[in-house]
Amino acid sequence: MQRLMFRARSGRSFSRPDLKRARSRRPGSFARALGFVLAAGLSLGVGACGGSGDSMALQLVYAPTHDVDLAKTGGVPPVASGTQIWINPVTDARVDPGRIGISEEEDNTPIYYAAGQNPGDFVRNVLAKELTTLGLPITANQAAATHALNLQLQKFWVTEGNNYLGEVTVGAALVDINGQLLWQGQLTGAAKRWGRSFEEDNFLEAYSDMVLDLAERVAMDPTLRNALATNQPQPYVAQPVAPQPAAPQP
Repeated sequence: MQRLMFRARSGRSFSRPDLKRARSRRPGSFARALGFVLAAGLSLGVGACGGSGDSMALQLVYAPTHDVDLAKTGGVPPVASGTQIWINPVTDARVDPGRIGISEEEDNTPIYYAAGQNPGDFVRNVLAKELTTLGLPITANQAAATHALNLQLQKFWVTEGNNYLGEVTVGAALVDINGQLLWQGQLTGAAKRWGRSFEEDNFLEAYSDMVLDLAERVAMDPTLRNALATNQPQPYVAQPVAPQPAAPQP
């Protein structure tokens, strides 16, 4: 992975949300998944779906089916005192960034994200929320940060078949305030759930659950936790990443 610098690539910022979690547990409950709004002007949810016989377009709403599991971070090394982590805007390395899934149940209908929050923003904002819940000191003030977490989105995909199967993969790097690379790795979050065919609520739950799972894996990663505990560079072991599939061309 290419070394990433501390400074953000753009002027956009995010606010660590102290916000109501949107939820959608069954078909018909989509209207209740509206309320997870970021103070920086980006929204994790004003849900909308546009579909035809050829495609479906979704606005990305954070609607997980469960909370993070705090027990998963038990026994991990503590973060060094005074640490504040800024999450830089996510870079998107996917070949076709507009496509985010496919419905095999509906003749391989491609799924796109609608206008508004893109997948990189969605991942960044969910991680800011859930990593805070998991005990990592995420800051909304870049000027106060002692470390930056840089993320490259490599896969963001849900396949609807017999179940809704979601997978999100990021390349990640932690740097200190001087730009020294302390840790880098590749992490994947996954989701699997049952639901009605071609149902927007179920797609959104799968996207949400896979990024929530990613947050838990970030918080649990032992090498990252060692970097945050010692502020010393950690060895890097490359992991293979499955490519994101492309929806069939019309």
